[in-house]
Amino acid sequence: MTISAYTGPASSATAWMAIGNVADSLLRIVPDACGLVGLMLVLHAIVKATRVGQSGGRDSWGGVIGGLYFGAMLSSIAMSMAMVSHSFFGPTFNGYGSISPVSASVPMAQAVQQALTNLIVLLGWFAFIRGLYVWRSVAEGGGQERHPFWTGLTFVVAGALAANIGATLASLTTSFL
Repeated sequence: MTISAYTGPASSATAWMAIGNVADSLLRIVPDACGLVGLMLVLHAIVKATRVGQSGGRDSWGGVIGGLYFGAMLSSIAMSMAMVSHSFFGPTFNGYGSISPVSASVPMAQAVQQALTNLIVLLGWFAFIRGLYVWRSVAEGGGQERHPFWTGLTFVVAGALAANIGATLASLTTSFL
């Protein structure tokens, strides 16, 4: 049995390209998966509304309204992220993770840059969604002691900045140079 030996930078570039491709595939799945989860949350809120209506006023409508709102935001997560991105970067927004390539002559550098860009964008999407979940727990009244409103705002803002890493870096470069 032979084990293939390390062949140098080409095999490393292949590994980084594979990481970048996996992150890119996950980026394509995240908005659709969030849409399905959002639809389930809206249906759960509707079922919860029937229970609150039958309780004779003993339960609160806050969880129902929060569930409907959060489910709607989650089901339209791509539009929500685009609105936050537009608020930060204006109408010149050119897509998530668009960064000018490092060097055309070094394939390893391009592979690493693309993989890391995809991972940062993916983490940005997850942070954005986490911020929405924190806001949901605050709206339902159970999250004030663990996660205040500002924690959710920090996740949403940081997630939008990370998902738009190209525009974030471009604006930081023009600001400090």
